[in-house]
Amino acid sequence: MVRKDGVGRCLVATRDIQPGEVIFRERCLVEGPLHCTVPVCMECYTKGIGVSRCEYCGLPLCRECSSKPEDGLDSLLHTRLECSVFRSARRKFDISEGSKEDPVYQCMAPLRCLLMRDEPKSWKIIQGMESHIKNRQGQEHWNVCQVNIVQYLLEYWKLDFSQHDVNHAIGVLEVNSFQVEGRGVGRGIFPLLSLLSHSCVSNVKYVYCEDRYMECIATVEIKGGEEMQDHYVSNLDSSATRISNLRSGWYFHCQCARCKDPSELGTFIGAVLCRFVNGGCTNGLLLPHISSHSTVYKCDSCEAVVEDMKARLQPLQTILQEAKSADTDLLEGYLQKCLLSLHPTHSIVIELKRHLICRYNSRRERQDVVTAWVKQMLAVFDKICPGLTKERGVLIYQGFYAKYMDNILDGRLVTQEIVDDRDKHTLQEAFRCLEREKVGTFEHRVKAQVEKLLESLS
Repeated sequence: MVRKDGVGRCLVATRDIQPGEVIFRERCLVEGPLHCTVPVCMECYTKGIGVSRCEYCGLPLCRECSSKPEDGLDSLLHTRLECSVFRSARRKFDISEGSKEDPVYQCMAPLRCLLMRDEPKSWKIIQGMESHIKNRQGQEHWNVCQVNIVQYLLEYWKLDFSQHDVNHAIGVLEVNSFQVEGRGVGRGIFPLLSLLSHSCVSNVKYVYCEDRYMECIATVEIKGGEEMQDHYVSNLDSSATRISNLRSGWYFHCQCARCKDPSELGTFIGAVLCRFVNGGCTNGLLLPHISSHSTVYKCDSCEAVVEDMKARLQPLQTILQEAKSADTDLLEGYLQKCLLSLHPTHSIVIELKRHLICRYNSRRERQDVVTAWVKQMLAVFDKICPGLTKERGVLIYQGFYAKYMDNILDGRLVTQEIVDDRDKHTLQEAFRCLEREKVGTFEHRVKAQVEKLLESLS
């Protein structure tokens, strides 16, 4: 770990690290339920908790978790942490199962962080983490937290912590937590992972493992002395979206090479057709020029300048939100509408194409279109999410599937006589991209298909 100007604390490679290499494996320091959640089990975060409750404090526990021992290594986090607080106050919760979010859960993960005070080493780590208290003050979310978390814990439950302690715990979770998975989804603190600096073209990925562990894995070669960099926001979003999300969530203005380049490394993932704007030229592209205080789009061909692009693109963003539930015909219509305004590799267009590729492959349709799209999108992904990334792994498999779908869907073997060496090599690369994906995820299911195909080729 080193400290760099403009970055802060970060992790730097002490030697060359190869793609696919596990850099470190880390156990979660402390975890809890999501800030906004319907009633879930306090241990595994599963929904549908039924009638099971902690007999001491009344908080929900699923039947499986409520049967675990109260003491020892297999005891519940709930029993070891917050239950002792509520039990000593001799008050019980009365939370009804339902589909509405319950504000009681907002305080649970921060409380677990605060209770690390009884473990000096863990408490010191949490106290040393960034919480951005000054940046968060005065925001609507801050004001809600003062009532639902700070006042609730200090005034109702009479806990012996300062307001600063509670607000620091809230901020540590908001800035540094990662998604954890039991049978449901929660959030947890991984101190080493939280030291990864950000880049919109990252060189590592992390994968959640069993028993509350996370692995950090190199996606490309990392030279000794280089920073290990994660992407805090989706690397498939445009610069305008990413920078806005980084400002609101992590309170900094990204100045990586991708964000500084209006073309986003030649991918044009944020480019809008100039003719989309009244009076715009026919062939130009409106590209984002982003500073710490403004975002304007300038045409690379004429002198057009657009300052309200976010509002202009909102109807197309709405289309994207509807894409998952849309049928194929509607998706195709959405795509044609977007192509009237956006570059063929704009982030919205790419997302619609990803949905359509899945539809076409499952229905054995438009093989030539899928093949062309995969080639086009891989050229983009090679620049913005290079190496052994799940995005590339899935796309490589989809291209292979489109090429050999007749054999695959008819149940015929895809053999060495049919598949050329180059395609076999790309399929092996897809496996390397996906081999550590978590069981139960879409990417893991794709990996299983890739593995099956490789077995038939061996």
